[in-house]
Amino acid sequence: METILKRFASGEIGIEEACKELKQESIRRLKDFARIDVNRQYRTGIPEIIFAEGKNSAEVADIAIALATAKGFALISRARGTDAGAIKKRLEEQEQDGAFEIDYNEVAKTIRMQKRGYLGPGRNSFFIALACSYCVFPFIA
Repeated sequence: METILKRFASGEIGIEEACKELKQESIRRLKDFARIDVNRQYRTGIPEIIFAEGKNSAEVADIAIALATAKGFALISRARGTDAGAIKKRLEEQEQDGAFEIDYNEVAKTIRMQKRGYLGPGRNSFFIALACSYCVFPFIA
């Protein structure tokens, strides 16, 4: 981001090009099955939430670890116990199993994953996002 802003400040690129490049920088591709919007919370006030339904547990694990590594935390809705297990297994394989806390809620079908010691955006942000996902998703079935 700093490079883009410096290029804009020096007049090398215009406002339209700077905006385009900044938007592209905030989306990270993960293999061929996911795109993670790492700056969603800054733009909208609501963090990126991983919708696990329709993904296999290995994909959920890859996305969750990438997002939690980039942002400090990841929220997963419509999660299964196998998803939490896959995340833990992948972290063990990468020798990072002590670096993250993982909380699976079987009733709400959610997983909260965060770096140990993460003090992020605050407890209310997690509550609002999870409350919204829990209210909407049960009616989708």
